Amino acid sequence: MIAQGNRIMETRLSIAPVLGAAMLAIAAAGAPAAAASIEPPLSHVRTAAADATSRFVALGIGKSMVVDLPSDVKDVLVSNPAIANAVVRSARRAYLIGVAIGQTNIYFFDADGRQIAGFDIAVKRDLNGLRDALKQLLPDEDVKVEGVNDGVMLSGSVANAAESQQAVDVATRLVGDISKVVNALTIRGRDQIMLKVTVAEVSTVVRAIPTEVSLGRSDGMPKACVINTDNLVTIAKTYLESKIVSLREARIAELDAALAFSLGLDSD
Repeated sequence: MIAQGNRIMETRLSIAPVLGAAMLAIAAAGAPAAAASIEPPLSHVRTAAADATSRFVALGIGKSMVVDLPSDVKDVLVSNPAIANAVVRSARRAYLIGVAIGQTNIYFFDADGRQIAGFDIAVKRDLNGLRDALKQLLPDEDVKVEGVNDGVMLSGSVANAAESQQAVDVATRLVGDISKVVNALTIRGRDQIMLKVTVAEVSTVVRAIPTEVSLGRSDGMPKACVINTDNLVTIAKTYLESKIVSLREARIAELDAALAFSLGLDSD
């Protein structure tokens, strides 16, 4: 009986550690789920840097600006180093450098991670050279130059169309592409020359729809094509290079009907 009791006792003792281990395993498996369900309160999340507290700075490509900071800087964040960069010269002085045309942000933080300064950087072309060239070319005219993304906009007034074109030519040489020059110059003392025109696409893809006008060799075109009036675009007149053909009255009447259909107008 004693031996049998010992065996029974041994069996009970061997089950107890197994049950204990199983309970520990279950508790361990439930712990991550409980931990995962606990989320930090939103009050603990704060914005360390934002555009609302930033100062706007315009830089030219390859130009720099010296900034004196109110306290010692420990860390610097540059949103896009390909646009602009920051060089910390000392604990409280940094250089902001324009690299390429575009926009970016630069933030400075102290040793505790607090923002001590922020800058909203816009890197544009250095237009002082263009302004000087236009001043020498047209000394009596009021021509203003502003940067627009990677292009320029000319505004103000000139005496005639020839001077307006001269200003556009000079600006085009700077930016390298006439499509990046916006000519908003006005001409004084006479009726204004239209500076913009509305154009329609000419395509060899024929869809046979009411917004198309068919053209061919009899119209002076090198091959069969159509004028698409369902995709009209307004562009600067300076983009036009040379005339291809003049339409006959019959074709102009067809074009009027296609335009009326495309714009939802009454053709009558």
